[in-house]
Amino acid sequence: MCNPKKAGAGDKFKYNSSHSVYIREAIKNRKNNMPDAGFKGYKIDEISPAVGDLVCAPRAGDESWVNYDTTTDYKSHCDLLVLKRVNEIDIIGGNVSNSVTLKTLKLDTNRQVKDTSRPWFVVIKNLL
Repeated sequence: MCNPKKAGAGDKFKYNSSHSVYIREAIKNRKNNMPDAGFKGYKIDEISPAVGDLVCAPRAGDESWVNYDTTTDYKSHCDLLVLKRVNEIDIIGGNVSNSVTLKTLKLDTNRQVKDTSRPWFVVIKNLL
């Protein structure tokens, strides 16, 4: 994923190499309705993602038990949404098989992620 610190997120982003730390922080911001939060985590079927948002899933091996309400550490990965069309989005992710990858995910008629290639479970909304 991109480096939010270098991108200017300041103290609005919970920096950590373990993705689950900042995912859980963003979800907590959403659940607690934190008005000054720079990032809020929404259930994958709750919101239509926008360019600049993160789309997250557990890493292989953790799919069966990780969900939006998981509060313990887990292996996960987030990709940055870089392009949105009517029926799909393009996301990029770093550190995927030691490279940067581009993926296209399908959207439903409400423009929410409905891709089943991975168990996507959260959209981290960039509110900066």
